[in-house]
Amino acid sequence: MTAGELFFSTEGRIPRSGYWGASIVLAIVAVVAMLVLWGIFGRVGLILTPGGRFAQFLVTMMLVYPAYCIAAKRFQDHEYSGSLAMVGIGATVLKAMLDWFHVTGDPWVPNGLDTLFMIVQIGIGIWYFILLGCMRGTDGKNQYGPAPI
Repeated sequence: MTAGELFFSTEGRIPRSGYWGASIVLAIVAVVAMLVLWGIFGRVGLILTPGGRFAQFLVTMMLVYPAYCIAAKRFQDHEYSGSLAMVGIGATVLKAMLDWFHVTGDPWVPNGLDTLFMIVQIGIGIWYFILLGCMRGTDGKNQYGPAPI
């Protein structure tokens, strides 16, 4: 499977190792992008200025579709619909939009919505970690294709 197929297609299945590898690549890209933004806007400006919040939103939006494709393929390896990946993506996009409009996202003064999103995202993260990252997929061929190698 090519990098393009891995990050930009929801077709087929991937093994746990592919999921972890692709997730690590996306995490590294996110960290590097945020460090660049931090250098441009500064620590406070990245969070408190409209330009900094918009830049964070753009980085998140650039990484959402590749993250969706990776998770969808892993769900399909378990014979679930890849659309289940929209649960995590939906929470991420909603939080990014609320951060952009400064409804949430202030680390010095978190509000109730920040806390709620933290709880929801931790729950989704645990679910993804166990099902997608730790549990073995369906043996043999399933409706989404042959078993990944």
